[in-house]
Amino acid sequence: MDNIPYYAANAEGKKVVIIGCGAVGLDVMEFFTLRKADVAMIEMMPSFGKDADIVSKSTFKELLATHPVDMHLGTSLQKVCPDKFVASHNGETAEYPFDYGFICMGLVPDIPADDPFRTYAAEHDIPFCNYGNSLKTGQIIHGTEIGRNIVNTIDMIGGFDD
Repeated sequence: MDNIPYYAANAEGKKVVIIGCGAVGLDVMEFFTLRKADVAMIEMMPSFGKDADIVSKSTFKELLATHPVDMHLGTSLQKVCPDKFVASHNGETAEYPFDYGFICMGLVPDIPADDPFRTYAAEHDIPFCNYGNSLKTGQIIHGTEIGRNIVNTIDMIGGFDD
C-alpha cells in the first residue's frame, strides 16, 4: 500500500489521460470525472467498452452524458513520455499532456523496467503501480475487479479529502 498514489476528492484543474477504454479504463474515467478532473481517453478501437457487460456500458454512457470526457476513438498510442502520451489518428500525431496518466490497455503483460515513465517516476519519487493485466494477462472482468478494489481500498483507508 505504500506506493498507491493519493488523489484528492476534488481533482478540478488536473489533466487525466487514460489509454484504453475497456472496463478498467472506464473505471478510471469514472473515478476522475466524478472528481471534476479534465479527462481524455485514447482508444484504438472505434468504440469504448469492447469487453464490458451491457449494464456497465449503459452506466458509462449515462456518465459520459453528464460529465465531459474528451474521447479519441480509433487512436493508437505511439509513445509514452513522463508528462504526456503521443498517439496517432488517421496518420496524424498528437500529444496528450497529463498530470495523471494511466495505461489501461491490458495487452502487455509487463511494463519494462527501463520504460521512460517508470524511470521518470523513480527519479522523482512518484509512486508507480502496476495492476491487472499489466502484471499478468487475464480476463477483463478480473482487471475490472482489481481496479474497483483499488479505488475502494483507497476510499476505505481515508485517502481522499472530503
